[in-house]
Amino acid sequence: MPGNSRRTGKTEAARQIADLVGVGAPGSSGGTIPASWLRSVIEKLHGQGSADGASGKRALMRLAIVLTGGDWNDEMVVTPGSTITGEALWMLHDLIAEREELAPPVEPASDGEGGLTVPIRPKVGMYSAFARLNYKPWYAIAEFVDNALQSFLAGRGSLMEAGVTTLRVEVRIENDLIRVSDDAGGIALNDMDRAFAPALPPPDRSGLSEFGIGMKAAACWFANRWLVRTSALGDPFEREVVFDVPEIVARGTEQLRVQQRTASVTDHFTVIELTDLRVQPKGRTVGKIREHLASIYREFIRRGDLELYFVTHSISEHLSHSEPVLLRAPFFSTPDADPVEWRKDLEMDVGEGQRVWGWAGLLATASTTRAGFAVLRRDRLIEGSADETWRPGRIFRTPNTYTYQRLVGELQVEGFNVSHTKDGIQWGEVEDEVLDLLYDLIDSDDLPLIRQAEGHRVRKKARDIKPGFGQSAVDTTGEALSQRAEPVIQGQIESPAEDPPREPPLEPPDAITAERVVRIRPRDDHRVWNVTIQVVRDRSEDWYTCRAPERMDDDEDGQETWSMVIRLNLDHPFSELFVNESEAVLTPIVRIAAGLGLAETTAREAGTPHAGRVRRHFNDLLRYALSREGENHHE
Repeated sequence: MPGNSRRTGKTEAARQIADLVGVGAPGSSGGTIPASWLRSVIEKLHGQGSADGASGKRALMRLAIVLTGGDWNDEMVVTPGSTITGEALWMLHDLIAEREELAPPVEPASDGEGGLTVPIRPKVGMYSAFARLNYKPWYAIAEFVDNALQSFLAGRGSLMEAGVTTLRVEVRIENDLIRVSDDAGGIALNDMDRAFAPALPPPDRSGLSEFGIGMKAAACWFANRWLVRTSALGDPFEREVVFDVPEIVARGTEQLRVQQRTASVTDHFTVIELTDLRVQPKGRTVGKIREHLASIYREFIRRGDLELYFVTHSISEHLSHSEPVLLRAPFFSTPDADPVEWRKDLEMDVGEGQRVWGWAGLLATASTTRAGFAVLRRDRLIEGSADETWRPGRIFRTPNTYTYQRLVGELQVEGFNVSHTKDGIQWGEVEDEVLDLLYDLIDSDDLPLIRQAEGHRVRKKARDIKPGFGQSAVDTTGEALSQRAEPVIQGQIESPAEDPPREPPLEPPDAITAERVVRIRPRDDHRVWNVTIQVVRDRSEDWYTCRAPERMDDDEDGQETWSMVIRLNLDHPFSELFVNESEAVLTPIVRIAAGLGLAETTAREAGTPHAGRVRRHFNDLLRYALSREGENHHE
């Protein structure tokens, strides 16, 4: 197979595919490959097939559609996907370049020795390509759970007669082993060809299994060696198929032997076991797999359709999804009104069979990890799992906003395609329309979630604060002062009391990140003060800077005008340690700085000597004593 050195992007992949298939190279804009060009490639492949559609090229065409995110109906009318990844194009290129001939669907055959075999074509190209898929471990494991759920839902009637009302799936991750087992209906003999040969989708593609590549792709992505052991309800045999991918590639194997043994007709299960792992989940990744699986299958768990167990280090955990606690409060502009729960149902019809519905709400406690939307399709989460929630900027704005930290919800979609790894919705040309409609629904006047997120503040009464609140702040501040403040204080005490004759004018900072000019006219004063409040970045500046008012030209009304500047510096050790993480923290700090600056000015105006001395000493203490945590918190 050609090496990765020439995988230089979508455009080059498309150009090489065009040469192989015999179509014109696509025009592209900004790296985007037109869906119309993909259609021409697929139709050319289709045309190379035989009249009855049973040739390998027809199956290759199906793979092209799946890998590039498209769809087809029963008459093979192609609807290419709107999002075509470079990865998918290179996979398609490799398959065409190697001229992989895909066998039409066949029944498991005799191996001539009294046993059975199943076809696994295509061989080298496809199984090698699966290893390059851009899976995340939890989405790869989800492919196995999807198959178990689909088997359970499709055979629910027979399973209920056998006493099975809830599907049980166990995911086990140990050293160099991943095992997924279920008690669904098992894989029937007449389904084994489709189960093990890629690009053979199920007859009913309206469920969780739709592309015909999920189990094979995920298993080959994870492991060099994997096996499937299964027994179908009502079948007196248990069967096992072993995939040794390096050996299959080396020998060009096209048929795999099915090991068969006697079983009870009441047995029903499937076990998928992955060994010789290429991708070995370890450490925090194992915990994330557990968390994401509970999130992905939340709806099936809620309904009681699925009991999902996660086993690692021989410890089994029954997974469940943690429901968010929603805000209950009055509208921020009417704080004396009765509190309401900030949750609303949403529904919109985009047309052409595309629909979005669900709910949105506000978290009771702001959280950058829990806020955001989960997007489900056919009740299975596709996008926005666990701490990777879907937060389009049109609605959620930037991470330092309250909307980003409080808005939460679940959306179901219908009529939209998904990526071949089932981790992304393909919104296509209606994405902007969907986001605009969502925004309007979320912030409609009946319950304006975005306005409430930005306006609501938790104002705890002093009497509600529990004993011990603030002890950590007192302890860390005390540690910092005890370790570093003494020489700073000694120097300040010994320094002369006089202010400098005139402080130097403020130099322009390296950058101004935010600025506002406020016009203030003190009562019974003939002057107007133009107060400029700035948030800046400048490594050489103090944390808080204030310059006394300076006389400016009179304004257009002939009013005597003075100008003063108050600055807060983000490029300072104190800001980096305590302030810069969130604009919610910055807001009260800017108010304190503005208050200090104005207080210094009014003190000087009232005749207080050395008014700037407090500010200079304050800045020294911040820089040299209070901008590091205490040693006991720094270990």
